Amino acid sequence: MSWPPIKNAPFWHVMNCPVLSYLHKLSKYLSLMSGKKNYFPNNWQEYKDADESDFIPHTYEEVMSWKVGGWELPSSVCCIIRATDLKTKKVTEYVYQKRHAAEAKVKELITRTDIEFTVADHDSIHHLFPPTHDE
Repeated sequence: MSWPPIKNAPFWHVMNCPVLSYLHKLSKYLSLMSGKKNYFPNNWQEYKDADESDFIPHTYEEVMSWKVGGWELPSSVCCIIRATDLKTKKVTEYVYQKRHAAEAKVKELITRTDIEFTVADHDSIHHLFPPTHDE
């Protein structure tokens, strides 16, 4: 009889040992806490070897309407505000669950002349920028 009796099964699963099972779960938790990510194999060779007819061709317009025009926010998010500092080009993102908090942030950002920002909610996207000297 070869060890372990079940191929590719950890020995604590075969032996039904609760202590070893707990230690295994603990080690997985600690590896997640350390920032070490587990390796998950991918199937790139399967896609590389696939026939071209297996893939559906899409036009530029289809992709843009699907990815850009079809955004969805989670139900727990009221809106997202992405502000760009025009001098440093640093982008800061604000996510709000309450509408009144988002409105207060928009009022604050409108008063600043060195910031342009985009507001996205469930229905629309608005890009706001400070007036230029020509306007």
